[in-house]
Amino acid sequence: MLANGIDGFRQMKQEAEDYGLVVSTKAGKAAAELNDSLTRLSGAFRGLKNKLSEYLLQPLANAFNSLSS
Repeated sequence: MLANGIDGFRQMKQEAEDYGLVVSTKAGKAAAELNDSLTRLSGAFRGLKNKLSEYLLQPLANAFNSLSS
């Protein structure tokens, strides 16, 4: 198709669009927003895990030390 020059390129572009291989700008922006939201959510869960760890680590360590003594 590339041997056909610009017409071959246009045909390849049209085929890609026909087969749904081209992502619209709107879909691309939505995917980027979703990715950003997932990144923030992941960070929030990491923060929650860290805060819970602050409160639970010492009591758990004390409990396990008591059990092993």
